[in-house]
Amino acid sequence: MRLILAAALPSKSLWYLTRGSGAVSLLLLTASLVLGVVTSVGAATESLPRFVVQALHRNISLLVTVFLAIHVATSVADSFVPITWVDALVPLHASYRPLWTGLGALAFDLLLALVITSLVRARGSGCGRGDWPGTPRPTRRDGRRSGTGSCPRRSRR
Repeated sequence: MRLILAAALPSKSLWYLTRGSGAVSLLLLTASLVLGVVTSVGAATESLPRFVVQALHRNISLLVTVFLAIHVATSVADSFVPITWVDALVPLHASYRPLWTGLGALAFDLLLALVITSLVRARGSGCGRGDWPGTPRPTRRDGRRSGTGSCPRRSRR
């Protein structure tokens, strides 16, 4: 992969793409976090209903995943810093700035786990919300868990 990206882009372009995709990922992740908080507290106005905020949160989260994948792939492909795929996935393994690269690897691993559990839960058993032990269910404003008792179990034949 390093050879493919290095051959396709001039030497400085890969460096700029790595930094730019990282900065855009950070900004989009912040926007996604803010929209997630706004959704969870139920703040909505007439001009911006709750379903619009939720859809925006989902779409921005998807963009975060795309830009973060670009950031990780170009970081590994760039020869400016010796980062391998193991360094990008295993926290505190890199020889280059181990703390910051390790925090980035940890954040990437957590986001990867979040994406995988979200995809599996969406397809999941029953209603698909909170059926797995240890995965949080959405909470309503009154503190009760949403989805409890609201969806009959499918009969398994």
